[in-house]
Amino acid sequence: LDGIAILIFMMFGVFFVHRWIPRIVRMTDAAHITPSDYTVWIPHLPKYLPEDHARYEQVVAEHFQKILKSGKVKVDDEDAIEEVTLVREYDGAIMKFKDKGVFLQKIENTRVLHEHACVRGRTKETGKHSKTIAKLEGKLAAIDKSLRHQAQKTDADRGVCSAFVTFKHDEYKEKVLDEYRLAQHGLFLCCQSEKLQFAGHKIKVQEACEPTDLYWENLDYDVWKRRVRKAIVGVLTLLVLFACSGVIASLQSMSQQSPGTISKTTWVVANTATSGSSCLDLCSVELFTSSNCAGRSSREWATEKIFDNSGAVELGAPHWESSCATRMQECNNG
Repeated sequence: LDGIAILIFMMFGVFFVHRWIPRIVRMTDAAHITPSDYTVWIPHLPKYLPEDHARYEQVVAEHFQKILKSGKVKVDDEDAIEEVTLVREYDGAIMKFKDKGVFLQKIENTRVLHEHACVRGRTKETGKHSKTIAKLEGKLAAIDKSLRHQAQKTDADRGVCSAFVTFKHDEYKEKVLDEYRLAQHGLFLCCQSEKLQFAGHKIKVQEACEPTDLYWENLDYDVWKRRVRKAIVGVLTLLVLFACSGVIASLQSMSQQSPGTISKTTWVVANTATSGSSCLDLCSVELFTSSNCAGRSSREWATEKIFDNSGAVELGAPHWESSCATRMQECNNG
């Protein structure tokens, strides 16, 4: 049952991610007009063009202009493409630029506090702020050093990771998305026609997200690093699920055990149900650990407790019925 419950939960998660959320997104998109209604995203573009790399934006615009002019419904609007925005390769420098801005702001705030402390004659606070400024300036110098090679590059020299193409009308965007509808699946992407390929590369075209959902510092993150991180997260999630399932199953099995369960080996010697007697007529009993009566016998075993039909009996002082006691005396005499 636990496994079935986990399977149902995982199926619900898949349904929620791939069905429910896209439906809500479509409903929200239909109720509001935003730049994403006119924009598509091309996630994987060739980093460098063998020719006209400096004209990358124009080459992208010309490609989609040709797509609009082809197909069943042709668009002859020469100004169908409003804007092309490229996401260039900064090797994670955008995040460092963002951190640099944060450190500059902290340094400015600390300097103001330092000046106020100096005016009020608080030497202890002044020294504390001076150390904080020196520490922040050290971090700022480290960021500047790591960004030194980035400052030597121009945007035209950088590689391209992806692009956003904004159209004049939303009908143009829908036409382009319809042309690339089969490219969303890997099997059909391999068979993409040359007309849809960009500079000889197979590409995907997706509807752009809302501008507020964009994190530019993450857009140039390497695709293989992203896949490796997703794989690691997926494996860790499965391990956690299996571990939780094992713990739950173990706890349930422990809860099903009765409190009086004896963990030691127990031997029960009694009359058969058809004997008609409640007294066990034995003079001596000796048990062995093997079927051929070899090895250690019960005479050498450590006995924890002895029980009869009335409960536990003290070792060395068993209580039998009178008829059994008489029979035991006869055995001892014999």
